[in-house]
Amino acid sequence: MTISRKRIPTRPEFQFGSTTLAVMNELENLGVTIDSKLTWTKHVSNTASRAGQKLGALRSVANKLNRRGRAFIKKAQVRSVLEYASLSWMSAGPTTLGLLDSVEVEEGTSSY
Repeated sequence: MTISRKRIPTRPEFQFGSTTLAVMNELENLGVTIDSKLTWTKHVSNTASRAGQKLGALRSVANKLNRRGRAFIKKAQVRSVLEYASLSWMSAGPTTLGLLDSVEVEEGTSSY
């Protein structure tokens, strides 16, 4: 993968031995999706989706937990997803980061 913000980036041909390596537009490493323009859109979208799913699961059991139990599970399951590797993608654009804000608002206004 070549990382560049140019409209038409230079795409050198990489080889490993006699094998030509395929050019990729994105890759995932340690759960962080990196694209060739470093926009972080796909990673943040996946993160918001995973956090939303976990928040939905918490809602389904919230009535069986006290306030302290709900806060503990929210921190362990939802916040941990939202904060994972945040130093790498914190430079994403405001529109992209807005996806995470929507989960935060949902988390803060939910009635569990």
